[in-house]
Amino acid sequence: MEKQETPWERPDSYRPYLFMRLYAEVATAEQATSLASLLVSQMERCALVQAHNFFPYWKIPAYYGFEFEFAPIDHITAFDCLVALCPTGWVFMGSAPERTGVWNPTAGAVFLAEQVRWANLLFFYKGDRN
Repeated sequence: MEKQETPWERPDSYRPYLFMRLYAEVATAEQATSLASLLVSQMERCALVQAHNFFPYWKIPAYYGFEFEFAPIDHITAFDCLVALCPTGWVFMGSAPERTGVWNPTAGAVFLAEQVRWANLLFFYKGDRN
């Protein structure tokens, strides 16, 4: 049987895209590796994490940046599910069907892990429409 190509394997196609960047207070690459595993396990309650990356945050040495690309079945449902993991602290922008949310910590609110200090969740379409 021939392997069927999934939408995220067609980089030139016009497709929905779900991406998150967040910053967390971790001081070493070892701590970042451990936190990345925890973050992926939390986020995969909502959508398959297709790829992730982390890096020292140049602006705040005690932070690392983390980037995640998702491959959900339904992008809107996955977006809403990720937001629901901590419904307080979000500010939303954009217009339908695309969505952007920025999370900042508020008293008593934790998004994914105690170390997370800021997150940006993006749903948009990318690629060539033709």
